[in-house]
Amino acid sequence: MAGSTNTVVQTNSVTAAATGVHDFRFDGYSLTKAVAGEDDFYESEAFSVGGHNWAIRYYPNRDSSRVGCLSTPCS
Repeated sequence: MAGSTNTVVQTNSVTAAATGVHDFRFDGYSLTKAVAGEDDFYESEAFSVGGHNWAIRYYPNRDSSRVGCLSTPCS
């Protein structure tokens, strides 16, 4: 197309990494698997890392855990 120009825009985003440690333990680990249903989970107390509040959800019968941000907004 005559008279048109192509513009290239380049952006860089640099985010500093934040680290933290949270100890989430169970007394009676085997019992958690026996009494929990498929969708049941145990949630840690909230803890703060990088200016956001987080919690860990442990799903004993899915053999998985999830870390989720409780702050809004959280990126």
